[in-house]
Amino acid sequence: PLIVALDEVHAAPKKMLEALLTILAPNSDHANTFVHRGTSITFSLRTWTFILITTNAEAIGEALRDRLRIIQIEPYN
Repeated sequence: PLIVALDEVHAAPKKMLEALLTILAPNSDHANTFVHRGTSITFSLRTWTFILITTNAEAIGEALRDRLRIIQIEPYN
């Protein structure tokens, strides 16, 4: 399995958030192909795990949040 952790994702460029929308789009194959500058990468969501970390979930947009499982973590004291 591959794990991709993206910290402070609410501050990510708009093009990156749009790419995540494509990569994380739900479908029956559990795989999506993303094309950038002529190069295509197929992400099998059975083997890739994306962890998006943010302190401002509202800033990443509803469409992307709908494709995620939200886990709230309490501040460490």
